[in-house]
Amino acid sequence: MRNTYADIETVLAELAELDAAGLDAGEGLMMLREQAQRPSLQKLLDSIFAHYSNGCSLSEALARAKEWVHPIVRGLVAAGEKSGNLGEALTRASQFLAMRRNVMTALRTAAIYPFAVLTVGTIISAVVAFIAIPHQWRLIEEMHQHVWFSDPTAPARHLHEYAIWAMRGVALAFAAAWVCSVAFGIAWAVMPANPALHRILIRMPGYGQVFRRYLQFHFVSVLELQLVHGIPLSEALDALAEDSDLPLVSSAAHAAKQGLALGAPLSGVVALCPQIFPAREIWFLKQAERYERLPQYLGELSRRLSDEIRNIEVLVQKYEPLAILVLGVMVGSFAISVFLPAMRWTYFVRLGE
Repeated sequence: MRNTYADIETVLAELAELDAAGLDAGEGLMMLREQAQRPSLQKLLDSIFAHYSNGCSLSEALARAKEWVHPIVRGLVAAGEKSGNLGEALTRASQFLAMRRNVMTALRTAAIYPFAVLTVGTIISAVVAFIAIPHQWRLIEEMHQHVWFSDPTAPARHLHEYAIWAMRGVALAFAAAWVCSVAFGIAWAVMPANPALHRILIRMPGYGQVFRRYLQFHFVSVLELQLVHGIPLSEALDALAEDSDLPLVSSAAHAAKQGLALGAPLSGVVALCPQIFPAREIWFLKQAERYERLPQYLGELSRRLSDEIRNIEVLVQKYEPLAILVLGVMVGSFAISVFLPAMRWTYFVRLGE
């Protein structure tokens, strides 16, 4: 993500606490300015407080500082001001940003495990294939050149050559996987909102399932948050469409808004985005619209997806069998590097007899 919105998350959480304590937004912003330590947080609070002091409402002040404020937050705060539930709106907005940050952090953390295995596998297999085995066999060749000249079709020699090529193939496979993972990581760091990268990530085994769940959670939780606070569906979709950090969600929101303008139901529009919404969820969404319980269903779906995403440790456990297989290949490589020279020595001893 280009922006974790960590500063505005902190501001919203503390403003919600101050609102519960009876302080209004102006007093809360002034107190937070005095206590802010991070330069980025100080800059954000200065911008918000300056606009608020000039007569803007809190939502308008947040809208003026939009480069630091998520678009969904601006809509929620505006709805909270209109309904008189500003504290609740601030709390829900802060919780939304916290969940968003936690999921992306967990995805990055989960990627460290397989990447570490790939790195170790690449180094060890390369050392064994290109240094260890050739070095041992080069010593044997220098000591017994006359045997190979007399018997160039010796079985052990062919076995050695096959093992060399097999080990080099393993090393190259590790290296290719490692280069691809590094290239994807660099591309994600440089272009985090690139739609092509998101489509690649959503098709990855394990990670794709969690990322798809996160996209669903983001879509439905944003709609539910805004609908509960009285924001019309079209305006809620506008806020989703402005979220350029998630291009797949943004395009789905654009399509949904266009479909609603043409009279199509929300379930019929999101059915055009199967990469985010499975058929089962679309069917339930259709029933919720039919019985006019869309906010309630979106809230329940948001909570269920949130629970599923929190169990991201299961994603790492799925890669443990693969890691064990990789480690087995590396141990086998060491065994082969020791076993083949021993076979060759045995062959020479038998020739001497």
